[in-house]
Amino acid sequence: MPVRRFRGSLLVAALIVFSTPFAIPALRDTATLQPFPPATLHHPPGYLLGAPLFGLWDTLSLLTLSQHQAVLATLIVLYAATRLVAARTSHRRPPGPARHPHADQPQARSATATRRAFPPPRARVARFAPAAHAAQGGVYGAARRHAGPD
Repeated sequence: MPVRRFRGSLLVAALIVFSTPFAIPALRDTATLQPFPPATLHHPPGYLLGAPLFGLWDTLSLLTLSQHQAVLATLIVLYAATRLVAARTSHRRPPGPARHPHADQPQARSATATRRAFPPPRARVARFAPAAHAAQGGVYGAARRHAGPD
């Protein structure tokens, strides 16, 4: 996979890793701004798993109405842009089996050839008159009597 696709993610990860030596303690004395050793933060595993979602909810709950409208409009524009880009790029792909990433491999070619040579059997539908349905033994009786070669 090319690194170009993950350039933004790698940049954010690098910034996080290189900023750890300069971290500020979460609990500090208000007068001296020094770490406050008697107090510690306890984070249960459930909180740590949900922290990204909880942070988003906290942020959304503090927005004003106009900010909510701006967030919603931005999401709608991003969704529309994503759909537009996907629609434009889907027309550029070559048609048929060449779209599949493994289409040039012998296994994919042989599986396709096998499916074409031996298609799955189709269900045969018996044709009968509705009035004679009960006399012929129902659907299964009619299917047995009429299931000959067409």
